Amino acid sequence: MTTPRWTDLATEALARIRMAADDSAEPPDTPDWLEEAEWIQPRQLAPLRTSPAAVSGDERGPGTAQQDDAVRAANDSVRPAPPMPIDRVLVLLRLCAGLGSATRLDAMVQPHAVTVLDHGDIPQELVRELLVDGLLPEGVATTSQNPLRPHAPGDGLNLFALRTATERYYRSSTESQLTALLGRASPVLLLVTDPEDIAVELRSALPAAITVPLVNREILQFLLGITRNGDDLPGDGDEFLRRLPDDADLGKLSAPALLLALREASTEAVVERLRAMVSADELTDRKQDRRPTLDDIEGLGEAERMARRMVADLLAWKAGEVAWSELQRSMLLFGPPGTGKSFLAAAIANSAGIALVRGGFAQWQAAGHLGRMLSAMRSTFREAQDSAPAVLVIDEIDSVGSRTSHDQHNESYRRQVINAVLEEFDRLSQMEGVLVVGTCNAPETIDPALLRPGRMDAIVEVPLPGRAAIARMMRDGYPGQISDSDLARLARAASGHTAAAIDGGLRGARAAARAERRPVRPDDVLEALGNRHEADASIYHRTAIHECGHAIVATALGVSRVMRVVLGPAGGETLSEPRPRSGLLREIEADLDRCMAGRAAERLVCGNISAGSGGPSNSDIAEATRIAASIDMRQGLGAEGPLWLGRNLDGYLESTERRARVRARIEQAEERALVVLQRNRALLEAMAAALTAAGSLEGEELEAWTRQVDPGESASPRE
Repeated sequence: MTTPRWTDLATEALARIRMAADDSAEPPDTPDWLEEAEWIQPRQLAPLRTSPAAVSGDERGPGTAQQDDAVRAANDSVRPAPPMPIDRVLVLLRLCAGLGSATRLDAMVQPHAVTVLDHGDIPQELVRELLVDGLLPEGVATTSQNPLRPHAPGDGLNLFALRTATERYYRSSTESQLTALLGRASPVLLLVTDPEDIAVELRSALPAAITVPLVNREILQFLLGITRNGDDLPGDGDEFLRRLPDDADLGKLSAPALLLALREASTEAVVERLRAMVSADELTDRKQDRRPTLDDIEGLGEAERMARRMVADLLAWKAGEVAWSELQRSMLLFGPPGTGKSFLAAAIANSAGIALVRGGFAQWQAAGHLGRMLSAMRSTFREAQDSAPAVLVIDEIDSVGSRTSHDQHNESYRRQVINAVLEEFDRLSQMEGVLVVGTCNAPETIDPALLRPGRMDAIVEVPLPGRAAIARMMRDGYPGQISDSDLARLARAASGHTAAAIDGGLRGARAAARAERRPVRPDDVLEALGNRHEADASIYHRTAIHECGHAIVATALGVSRVMRVVLGPAGGETLSEPRPRSGLLREIEADLDRCMAGRAAERLVCGNISAGSGGPSNSDIAEATRIAASIDMRQGLGAEGPLWLGRNLDGYLESTERRARVRARIEQAEERALVVLQRNRALLEAMAAALTAAGSLEGEELEAWTRQVDPGESASPRE
């Protein structure tokens, strides 16, 4: 195996750093685990300096053993140097691999020399430190003095960091720092994290950048040689080291992942751990390549229906079958955090086979002051236009605020932002090929002008993910193979969780397995989701009875089309799509029956009722109270006659007479729901058992149950 030419440079750099450590009065501060680990020891560095071929894989020449014995004897009489942290060794070796040789370093420090070093992800201060301590020729001082002072003979190498502000430095004036440095005879080393950040005019005049490579096989082979001397390699050591992952795969591993592998007890274990990490990453990459489509989504109700319509229209437009002006071109998805709004937006783009462009107010505001924020926002809109046909997803769009807000804080800033957003939306409306999907938690806080048709054509709620989406998340997030039975068990446990909670549970399971250095088990996921021990069966049974009661009564009365029934960690949910209504009293009362059907189902099957219908402001009883009171307060169909009494429900119910009237209306609704459920009791119990077993009912499976509902006289709504 040929010895890389940079290893001589690395050997000398390590020796210099070791000598500096020997001369130190106190050892450098390092974390305890580094002080205890035998990373870089004097016994190992000395043979490297004497016989670099021995650690690089070349055959050991005559006399090598005697040299090693001499070095070991010499080391026994030398005070041990503190170990050099392995992460710093890795960075030093990367720098050496990029610079190549002492000859190049000598050229860098000659008068008038200008060098560009692209150090990538390595912190600038660490680059400076290692250059000075181990790499730059001895006697070459690096100056940090004021570059604006007149040039003095004997100035050392000037290190200057180029960032995204380079153009400002370059264009400002003859007194700028960069101009002053380039105007002097002393050598200059420009440190960059990305050569593209350099102003175009300056970049074309500078020499090509020296790129510091990521960790590769050469670097790891050298590192394993100096830290372990290859003494524990089985058989042919060179052949074994060839089993290291290739450079492309190693470059994907994070620094913590590499350090974890290097903590293994033997070289063989290090190599095997690296190979396992790469295999896991490849599996993750393959899974991520399977981008979600609308086929992976089921049970999201109106949001799913609108998404499918947008995709169908877009495909028809691409085929020339419909004009762009006929399309629904924008949609606002709202709902609690973690329900999968962004997942649905991505599925729209993937199903249509077009580009996906993402932006968001948090991202734009991170750019800085108002001018930079608006520039970042406009850049995202331009990217969407340039990528057309495309889906532009704007996350956290409710952060835009409203010009009608009573909050006077930052009113001018908010107004300018909203005006700019409206301008961009209007510009998009004048071109073809870009669909806009906004996501938010609170649509009521968004400026009304942004929500009008033409800017947002549809506003729909996104509920919790359905079974198909959950199964997809489980398959994609579970490392390795998973059986159908385990997948069904995990999907059942994840039912009722948000997409974010499911993703967090999968990450938690992977972390638990990594900590114990073993494969992920299904029980890890169950524990991370809080379902290691199944909840009391009676609680699940009652919740299933409750939710199926809602579904059966809603179907029997024709109030809504039931899209999904789900059990979750905090209860259940029945997702329905309202049917068109005429505003008749019988329709409003049927909606009341639906609200009270869960409570009626518990009373029928369980013999008593729980507090499951009450509680928060979105509970069954809260919704029923609002509906019952609105008949009198706002609908003009109750005891108050044709009066509109506003929205102050609390004030309305202060009257004992009014409160009694609303209560009676709700109780009557529960009795009517009970009649429907008595007629469908066998179906109710069988459907609840299926829901308890599966965790959710949706799609064709749910329709098979709802088709069995006996509406009785409910088929003809009450007059």
